Amino acid sequence: MKKIVILSSLTLIVTFAISLSSHKAISNPSGGPAGNTGSPADGQTCAHSGCHSGTATTVASGILSSSVPSAGYTPGTTYNIMVSHTGTGKKGFQVSPQTTAGLLQGSLIAGTGNKIVSTKYVTHNASNSANPCTWTFKWVAPAAGTGDVTFYGVVVLGTNSTKKTTLVVHEASTTQGVSNESSTKLSVYPNPVIDQINIKLTDETNAGKAMLFDLNGELILTENFESNEFSMNVSNISAGSYYLRINDGKNQYFKHIVIK
Repeated sequence: MKKIVILSSLTLIVTFAISLSSHKAISNPSGGPAGNTGSPADGQTCAHSGCHSGTATTVASGILSSSVPSAGYTPGTTYNIMVSHTGTGKKGFQVSPQTTAGLLQGSLIAGTGNKIVSTKYVTHNASNSANPCTWTFKWVAPAAGTGDVTFYGVVVLGTNSTKKTTLVVHEASTTQGVSNESSTKLSVYPNPVIDQINIKLTDETNAGKAMLFDLNGELILTENFESNEFSMNVSNISAGSYYLRINDGKNQYFKHIVIK
């Protein structure tokens, strides 16, 4: 009888240990904690103690892709970013567009099956066993003059397979119909501004759109115009630095604006 009790206790201990091991094997099924993209600022991937085992493998391509055209991104425009992974088992990911110092470039909007953590990271909100598996989220491009943007990302499969990769997207150049703020075709005054921005294009135009973005690429104000001279009321906009984007149907112009 005593032997049976001892064996039963051992069975419970072993079962509990297996349960703990099984729980650890799932490892963040509802999304990875921030700071594991393998970027220079993060300094690590999901393959570290307390998370996934093994060593992260670097993959040059095939994991991250985007709807950014080959000509480059347009500041303030929203694009799709796709994360793809194959293999049998539960999968997850984490991606962040950031500088080498860790500053977020642009802004992120979560899609189906993923979420934003700590503002600058996108991760799965539930592990996915589909094969192949694809997650899609949206990225709002940063202000003009930002230049190349690097997306750092990792994908995980099970407990011991972690892959890291990068995706670099370029900013559209002036040869693609985008004129920079030094263009003589655009006049904006006063600057700094308090209540109203006066805008003038040297070329005649019948219609267009003016958009004001903050430095994170978030659209703050939009106004349609029907002539080459018009104004925008910014009296309700918080003081700070912004980028004005003018689209006259043929070209786009950017101007750095300071609101007092």
